[in-house]
Amino acid sequence: MPIAHVVRDHLAKFTRTCIVKGGWRLAPHLNRMFEPTTATVRLPDVGLCQLDLRDEDLLRIYWSGLEREEREVMRLTRELLPVNGVYCDLGANIGFQTLSASRHLQAGGGQVLAFEPHPCNFEFLSANVALNGLQNVHLEQLGLSDAPGKLRVQGSDVPGNWSVASHGAHEFEIDLVRLDDYLERHPVARIDLVKMDIEGSEVRALRGARQTLRTFRPALIFEANPSWLRRMGTSIGELFETIRELDYTIHALPRCLADLEPALPTREAAAIDANAWPNLLALPRRS
Repeated sequence: MPIAHVVRDHLAKFTRTCIVKGGWRLAPHLNRMFEPTTATVRLPDVGLCQLDLRDEDLLRIYWSGLEREEREVMRLTRELLPVNGVYCDLGANIGFQTLSASRHLQAGGGQVLAFEPHPCNFEFLSANVALNGLQNVHLEQLGLSDAPGKLRVQGSDVPGNWSVASHGAHEFEIDLVRLDDYLERHPVARIDLVKMDIEGSEVRALRGARQTLRTFRPALIFEANPSWLRRMGTSIGELFETIRELDYTIHALPRCLADLEPALPTREAAAIDANAWPNLLALPRRS
């Protein structure tokens, strides 16, 4: 490894541990000192991760660690998931949540089903699972929707956040699947938690998972992103309505289940700011 990369990695390990609030703003300035390359880091509760430092979000993680929201989702995931449970990661990206859940489930024989259609993300996701020697993760290079098929899409040629509504110089084809159809071909005994971070495709994915959700009644952690939903021809209101039609209640994401607040009222959907991308929790109503 070039000496510059050794220096960079030691400096980044220090800044991830000691950096002050808002220190992620230093990431672009720190990185100007070094050539942007792929780097491997060890993140708490996650493990070893390869990061492509050409991506702005991954660059910030390299220098300042995971954002608070990502860590909160991991903490709640561990509380919601029994160690013998099954976790579905829809939009696994390069694997932070997948790796964290996999480690939690190892002791009890639980499984992770991780779906990621972007080829660059999937390459890094696969590498990160292998890097940590995880045997309970099933990887699928598939997007979730309400109908099977193939779709020509655009995006970046580096890993990172991405939507089927993205634009970019890199054009590629992805395979779409209904979760109901996938699980009919690959049956499981249970599903305890579904995480959706699929940048506007949530409504279509939920419509393709109706039978799964009615059968297993898993908890849902999902991102409410008005901007991406609008680009996909839908809205926060339609997303909330779709979840409630499946007999779920929607809540602000709590730090722990003991802090769970009452269900959000219907009108709350209109109050979510277009620039706010909150993670929310949906729970099945008790019969």
